[in-house]
Amino acid sequence: MLGLSSLLLAWLSQPCTITVSGLPVPARTHHHLEVTGGEVRLDRGALEVKLAIDDVVVRLVGPRYTGGLHVRLADCVDGRVLSLQARPRPAAVTFENAPADLVLRCIDACPANLSRTWMLARELPPLPVEHGLRVEVELRAPGHVRSRRVLDLLPGPNAIPLRLQRVAEALPLR
Repeated sequence: MLGLSSLLLAWLSQPCTITVSGLPVPARTHHHLEVTGGEVRLDRGALEVKLAIDDVVVRLVGPRYTGGLHVRLADCVDGRVLSLQARPRPAAVTFENAPADLVLRCIDACPANLSRTWMLARELPPLPVEHGLRVEVELRAPGHVRSRRVLDLLPGPNAIPLRLQRVAEALPLR
């Protein structure tokens, strides 16, 4: 049996419809909305959330996109639909199995401040992306053959598997 406080809360709750725009469909399975500590799955285009508290923050939470919306009960009257805009997180790149002294430089499609500058690969700053970014980098490490790679980056974390060829492996046998 429901208690009086549960009935009062249900009666005071205001349905509020929120659409999330700018979030690709494949990313919906890895993201959710947080509303005052609760979670709402993103499996539909428009979500109806019951608000019992005036003045809440609805946040988009996930590894690749973020966003937030300040909602008041008055914003939800008359069937009004609110829109939360998803913003892509910067691409954070890590190289798996990379030598500690791996350096890289951006060859193509990099931000101007990184273009053609050598840096330690582990110090590569997060890169601004929309829904994806293709960059070309040159990689060097002592004892390894210099190589070029095209990286297809997504917003958020990007783990790039790396297998550099050793110089001794590249020398022809005599």
